[in-house]
Amino acid sequence: SCNGGFHKSGHVCKANLCKCAEGVAAKGAACTKNSAEVCASCNGGFHNSGNVCKANKCSCANGIAATKDACTKDGALICEKCESGYVLVTRADDAQDCIKSSCR
Repeated sequence: SCNGGFHKSGHVCKANLCKCAEGVAAKGAACTKNSAEVCASCNGGFHNSGNVCKANKCSCANGIAATKDACTKDGALICEKCESGYVLVTRADDAQDCIKSSCR
């Protein structure tokens, strides 16, 4: 039997090697199974869900929601572009929202 973070290979214990498609793979005892998808941290635009990195999903009521790196937090209100008649504003809570333009 091997210590945590290791697996048996023949008669020796070898360190587990994890992978992570959209971030940094876990190492040492955090890599619980060899060749498993276990992420220690995620790239910009992604969040840790279980042991894997999933793309953040942003919302925007009157425009196009931010995607990829521009969507910095999963579930956040971050607009990338507004529909005609709306303008992009940054609110006090850093949300980027599209509000009706007051210009006529």
